[in-house]
Amino acid sequence: MLGRCLCSAVLCLFAYLAASSEIEAQQLACNSAPIRFNEPLENSFVIADLSDSGVHWGDRSDCGLQNFTGGFGNAACLRGVSGAGNPIDTTLTTLAFDISCQSNILLNFQLSLRHPNTGGSLRLEVSSDDGLSWSEIWNWEEDVGPPFAAPGQMIEIDLSPFSFPGASLTRLRWHYLAAAGSTAANWYAQIDTISLTCTESPRADLTVQMIGSAGPVFEGDTQRYSYIAHNSGPADASNFQLNALLPNGVQLVSASVSSGTLDLQGRFMSVGSETLPSGSDLIVEISTTFAGAATGAGPQSLLRFDSSVQSDTCDLILNNNVQIFDVTVLRDRDGDGIPDVADLCPFDSTRSDPGFRGCSAKLPRIARQTLRSLDRMLRILNKIESGNAGKKHELQFKRQLNQFSDLTRQSSSALASEVSLPALRQAIAQYRQIASSVTSRKIRAAKRSKKLAEKIEAQIVYG
Repeated sequence: MLGRCLCSAVLCLFAYLAASSEIEAQQLACNSAPIRFNEPLENSFVIADLSDSGVHWGDRSDCGLQNFTGGFGNAACLRGVSGAGNPIDTTLTTLAFDISCQSNILLNFQLSLRHPNTGGSLRLEVSSDDGLSWSEIWNWEEDVGPPFAAPGQMIEIDLSPFSFPGASLTRLRWHYLAAAGSTAANWYAQIDTISLTCTESPRADLTVQMIGSAGPVFEGDTQRYSYIAHNSGPADASNFQLNALLPNGVQLVSASVSSGTLDLQGRFMSVGSETLPSGSDLIVEISTTFAGAATGAGPQSLLRFDSSVQSDTCDLILNNNVQIFDVTVLRDRDGDGIPDVADLCPFDSTRSDPGFRGCSAKLPRIARQTLRSLDRMLRILNKIESGNAGKKHELQFKRQLNQFSDLTRQSSSALASEVSLPALRQAIAQYRQIASSVTSRKIRAAKRSKKLAEKIEAQIVYG
């Protein structure tokens, strides 16, 4: 048993985990039976000797004392041990319990306490994150109750400030600290009859949803969107608020609400209402324009709309209180109706065939090399069709195909945002189909594909 062993904090924790799998734990919970320490202490608490002083929490029999708290039977007990020299730092920690959506939360326990002559401190601490961090609630530096005699004192502490939605991993710990040399057996601390009384708060279940086109939309387009907030109850949501943040690159044209008060501050929008009744909706309608200057330099952008809902009424389900809505925005800088993501010459609508070399001059070097490689393969195909091709040309074609494949792999990472990678890949796939027919000596298939090859050539600008 942990209360009977002198162990480090880590060893005590492992022993606790092993014991808890064998015996049912006494769980601290709202309005449940008090913990009277009738079961092994280590099965309901985590005990740690943080300073390896040899002094740590156990039960009444470990201390060799009667129950001085005013309770009956067993109790959690801490007592000095002669001969140990380290400072005392030991904790008695509850298992995690849930106080979400609770009010009037009162912790009660019986306490009897006599400090060493050198002084000591018993602290009650709370954690809302399952023991990752702790806050002090109370500190007893004076004795409580008569020395080595009953009764002690019934302690009542309000835990209501630590209740919030999601407070399902709350822990308490009694933390005793004393200086080195406080190890004589003339002091002790005892705790008994721990209980938690609570009043359940009204609960609502709020959700938010954004409805509208996720795109693709063009720069300059105006789109309408709706935010729909809903309360599934069972209680009304008091002091309700819907918050929304518009992304950079979006201009708000208009906004209207079905109820409540609308407040606009730059890209931030909020709607407040005294109450959102159970089963009802609050709807916000907006009209937005996707402005060109702020959507980024690439051929397309992903703009993110954030929205959330909240109220003073407790909401146990928090993962549906927030929505993220992404919209894909396409650029068309030359205004030819072809989005840049699918336009091999996105700068000038007049430069759309091989006769205009100005567009290719703006392409990255690796892209120009790739397009030239495609052109060389087309020239070899022309020779094959004219009947002037021999074994030499087929070998040239294979070499060119290898070079072309090499360039293609490099282009995948080297093509700048100014070039349409999807359009180039589509052209490459069609050229590969032609290459496959030639290298497998299907000359007739190569002839039939000449028209297709010429069509592809007219779509690709090369230098």
